[in-house]
Amino acid sequence: MFTALVATIALSGPSLVSRVATLLLAVVLLLQSTWLLPVLNQRIAAIIAGHDLPSSPDHLYYIAGDLAKAVLLVAIIWSKAKRMVHISVKVT
Repeated sequence: MFTALVATIALSGPSLVSRVATLLLAVVLLLQSTWLLPVLNQRIAAIIAGHDLPSSPDHLYYIAGDLAKAVLLVAIIWSKAKRMVHISVKVT
């Protein structure tokens, strides 16, 4: 996923929307992989070990992060498609 992010940043033209969305996408991905996944893995290990844990909003945070990634990816695609249509209209 990180390689795809780097490629998107490198290939994104002057579009501010795609650059900001790509940066936010990287932040969400970084938070999920460095904070949420280790916390969720610890909870799973504790549950498997038989511990009774109180409910936690961590899964909801992870779901919110996935929704944010989906919205940001749509924004990047929309920005690129809009730019491609604009360029093709100029050419024809």
